[in-house]
Amino acid sequence: MTEIEKLYTRINAINDAINSVKNASTIDRNLSHAKHPSEHFIKALDELVSIRSQLFNLKIRTLAIGR
Repeated sequence: MTEIEKLYTRINAINDAINSVKNASTIDRNLSHAKHPSEHFIKALDELVSIRSQLFNLKIRTLAIGR
């Protein structure tokens, strides 16, 4: 597996994690009848989105270098 393929696998895993956290947040909010999502879900989403943006930047750098 090349570095680019590994990077795409990591990006797909992060996207799956983001979707899972969003789904869990929605279910938790609906079951608890809360008006807003829990702060823990918001923090987790912020961390995952930050990681995803770092991976996108790494992808751009890796494609530019050509390794």
